[in-house]
Amino acid sequence: MSGAGGHISVALALKEAFEKKGHKVVFFDAVPKILWSMYGVISRYFLSFWGFLFWASNEETASKIIAQVTNRLFTTKVAKKIKEEVPDFIISDHPFITKIEEKVFTKNGHVPLGVVVVDPVTVHSLWFKGHP
Repeated sequence: MSGAGGHISVALALKEAFEKKGHKVVFFDAVPKILWSMYGVISRYFLSFWGFLFWASNEETASKIIAQVTNRLFTTKVAKKIKEEVPDFIISDHPFITKIEEKVFTKNGHVPLGVVVVDPVTVHSLWFKGHP
């Protein structure tokens, strides 16, 4: 599962590295295109606003709301892809997947989830499975 710009570059680099080791890799972007369009405009023209969103969404109440929204946005799409591909492992370079209901990863047997942090400026609560 991947995100915009740098996230896609990281995902494709991971894909290439794992394929060189002989693993089958499926690149999958669960994020709706409209969100990437908004991200591009905000990060390009309203960088201060983007920083505010990052800071504000790191607060517990806002983080819980984001978790509920992303759960609704991504659960069905990710669950469908997991059922189609039956992966041995999932690597995400975007925090949204950590907020998807656990049952998505355990329905067809446990599917381990790894998360690669690509925004190492600071830690954000959305990166962690158990918080909020």
